[in-house]
Amino acid sequence: MHSRDPREIHRLIHLVMQTGPTEPRAALLCHSLQQQLAAIDAAAMGGMHGSQLSHTDKENLHLILQASLTDADLLSWWGRFARLTLPGIDVRLHIEKKDACVSIHCEQLGGLPDALARPLNQYLVAYTESRLTHGLMELGFLDTNRRVSASSENRYPLPGNPERKGSIPAVRARQQCHKALALLPGSEHDLGVAISNWIEKQALVPCIDDCAEAFKTSARTLNRKLAMIGIRYNGLQEQHRSFRALQGLQEQERPIWQIAEDLGYDNQANFGRACRRWFGQSPKVLKEMLNPPLQQELRW
Repeated sequence: MHSRDPREIHRLIHLVMQTGPTEPRAALLCHSLQQQLAAIDAAAMGGMHGSQLSHTDKENLHLILQASLTDADLLSWWGRFARLTLPGIDVRLHIEKKDACVSIHCEQLGGLPDALARPLNQYLVAYTESRLTHGLMELGFLDTNRRVSASSENRYPLPGNPERKGSIPAVRARQQCHKALALLPGSEHDLGVAISNWIEKQALVPCIDDCAEAFKTSARTLNRKLAMIGIRYNGLQEQHRSFRALQGLQEQERPIWQIAEDLGYDNQANFGRACRRWFGQSPKVLKEMLNPPLQQELRW
């Protein structure tokens, strides 16, 4: 009987995608994966494997729950994690006021034999849709009774939860989500990760025109591509400013005016409004919270 262990299937998928069609082992790898997918219905197997969330998945879902302020944030974060699990998958989001359309497509299958490309496409779409749906159920985004359709295009109703207020734990959770995404295989194909890594290397958080120039595109095209994964450039700017603000406020000797200036704010009042939006507190209160006075040594 062929193995139904998802780890073996996924290992073969990664090897097949990484191996050039002219390499000597290409035919053997394709045959091995084809045999695995032929063991049972490929779509059924993909749906079953996608429902098996790992311990690491549960940890990432917990981070996403802490990091997200809106329903759209939840969907975007988990959609990006689900997209990067296996190579050759593209997950695109179109988020509206009351619902979101999620389309799942396979890429890079053109060089594979038809006998493999067809079941592999079925497996990848079913796996990703199942993984996406079960993760959203864990997040409370979807009803746990929802039927997993294994379709390449699905419409999810937004739960309508009120927007959460910003906080220090939420900002820290977003930092951890960025790091977890960047560690996934294929993270170089996530435009949000690529731009975040680029912003981190800049002295100041750049404007969208500078970013578009660095990525050899237009500002409009950049935002359009980011929207496909549920984010916008100004959202990435806000996140990185909040990361840097939190780091600066933890430095006891660094004055607030200097932090504001380093982040590109022309006055402390604008920086103060940004801190209340990000953390729910003024910079002064935050600095006191993050740098509590040392307790005097008890003397007997």
